[in-house]
Amino acid sequence: MQCACHVSRHGADDDAGGHNRAEHAVRPLAIDAPARAEAGLIETADGPTFVRTLGSGPPVFVIHGGPGWDHSYLVDGLAFLAERRTLIFYDQPGCGRTPASRSLTAAGTFRHFRSLASRIAGGRRAGVLAHSWGALVFVAALCEPEAGGERLPDFTEGALINPAPLTVPDIAAARRHLMKRVPLPRLLRLYAMFLCNLDAERIMAELKPYYSGGRFENRDLKTPICIDTYKRLLGGLKSLALPELPPELARLSLLVGSFDYAGTRFVGELAARVAQVIAIEDGGHFPFHEAPEAFRTAVEKVFR
Repeated sequence: MQCACHVSRHGADDDAGGHNRAEHAVRPLAIDAPARAEAGLIETADGPTFVRTLGSGPPVFVIHGGPGWDHSYLVDGLAFLAERRTLIFYDQPGCGRTPASRSLTAAGTFRHFRSLASRIAGGRRAGVLAHSWGALVFVAALCEPEAGGERLPDFTEGALINPAPLTVPDIAAARRHLMKRVPLPRLLRLYAMFLCNLDAERIMAELKPYYSGGRFENRDLKTPICIDTYKRLLGGLKSLALPELPPELARLSLLVGSFDYAGTRFVGELAARVAQVIAIEDGGHFPFHEAPEAFRTAVEKVFR
């Protein structure tokens, strides 16, 4: 079966953070084709979107974290699931190969996922794996009102992986939770780095051992980050308020790494709504890298 959308085709092994846009003729993007990988640009109501598919079987949308990252850091850690599902990775607006819209906002990013999912698998059963900021994108997208002619997939399986804090106060609470783990000498070093205006990557490198158990280094996260997108979308969270959480969450699972900085109000509300909560021992915020075997076991419990 093929979906109604089309992509400008890239080679499956193109650099995921790449700089070369497709210039070939458009062709259908297969969802239930035999095992294969395809990548390219899909035209949506919000403009072109870079999509990469991997595997065969029922579709599973993979929503990357951020804001400002792209999908590439998730591919290797989820490849095992492509043996029985078609993984649909995509770059959110202003990330990776998807250009930013003129009005790049958090709400626009939520609506963009609705538009993309409807175009690829509208009305069909589908799964989801949403990491960090991506979990917020998914939940908020389900809360958005329907647009004319839009038909979302029926999300019957999947998981939210270490959901990011919902609002700026939640982000501050998560930061305080994390800082309680950091010894005073390291905190003083971080403060000095902040005063010296050192870049965020160096500061995060100092913090990584305290939310990844020391098993994950910055160099392992091979994904480009668009700082402009990060700043613009983060500002929109100051006034974000979701209505009642969507009923679809009752079919999904919540995966939480034991070293992650979870413990926010949003994560607590999700835990009360999902079908099951699975703790990933020795996993941090990126459990597919930090504890790959435990992460695979958890995901296989979700996609039986």
